[in-house]
Amino acid sequence: MDKLASLTSSNATDDYPAWTVELVTLVLTWLPIQHRYLCVSASLEDLDAGNKRYQDKAISTPKQQLILTILEGILTTGESLIGLNVMDVLNLLIDKIAIQISLRPTTKIDVIQKLVNCIVGLAGHVYYTDQIRDMCSSIMEWSRPLLHSLNPISGKDSPATEGEEDVQDVKSAAVWSLRILKGVLSKGGGSVGLEEVWRGTEGGLAGREGEVRIAYVDALTTHIRSEELGEEEVDGAALGRFLTMIHVPVYKALKATEASATDYWAVWVLLVVLLKRFEVKEVIKVLPMKWRLLDVVKEKCSREQMACIEAIFLGFLAIVSHSFKILDLQGTVSKVFSHKTLR
Repeated sequence: MDKLASLTSSNATDDYPAWTVELVTLVLTWLPIQHRYLCVSASLEDLDAGNKRYQDKAISTPKQQLILTILEGILTTGESLIGLNVMDVLNLLIDKIAIQISLRPTTKIDVIQKLVNCIVGLAGHVYYTDQIRDMCSSIMEWSRPLLHSLNPISGKDSPATEGEEDVQDVKSAAVWSLRILKGVLSKGGGSVGLEEVWRGTEGGLAGREGEVRIAYVDALTTHIRSEELGEEEVDGAALGRFLTMIHVPVYKALKATEASATDYWAVWVLLVVLLKRFEVKEVIKVLPMKWRLLDVVKEKCSREQMACIEAIFLGFLAIVSHSFKILDLQGTVSKVFSHKTLR
């Protein structure tokens, strides 16, 4: 592994990483199944070899980038890696992502994306029942403080958001953590409850950062859709608590005076997914919030923002009337839409 990775980059071609990965994965198939995980351990050790100081932990040299590409290839392959300590590898990869975000190394490849791919690939190697749940828990231990610090209230005096550079690091880390979570949930999120993952993350949806909000909604809707395909029976009480919890940041995001069209679109997508998945339960939870919202924003938001909020409300009612075949409501919503359009 070390000799392969130390080949001079001056002889490299565009397909150089590809054939090295293919070579290593081919060798992997020849190894006894109980020894294959050692390739992952060796790659991780090579990435850290000789890096004593924090500043030297950036993955920036051609050798390191090639090792990372090989590691990505191994973890995203379908070959069994039985014997691999998945949680140790996950925590090592999360630490490396946090370091790369902080140090911002100049590289030819997207190092952080490759590390993310490694984690998502790792989630495909499931060797015990609660592995996806444990992976989500470990990711959220990193993500929750980031999302909390981005909340405009809780993050006001947070040490994590003291300077502009710190804010960018926190924002970037929050976005990447949510992208990782989405990838892991797509591998088996149906076995993990919504409340246990998303409790305490409201800052990601209610905060000022639109990019974080989009990543949050993307990850959450992935979880909701995978939860729909899960085999476990839904805990009614936990679901009720989750729906109550998630509508608080939805309310805050919609009433924010600085909300943009992208923010409204992200919230709309989330509400539609919630409605299609939870039907009556979602209607019961969301309608009181929407009525309250319409009363509160009348004098605070601009005419354009008010139009967006009303459109979300009417669109929601239109889906409800169609889904539950409420003809009177369909007619009323249609008339209101026509009236708003003609104004």
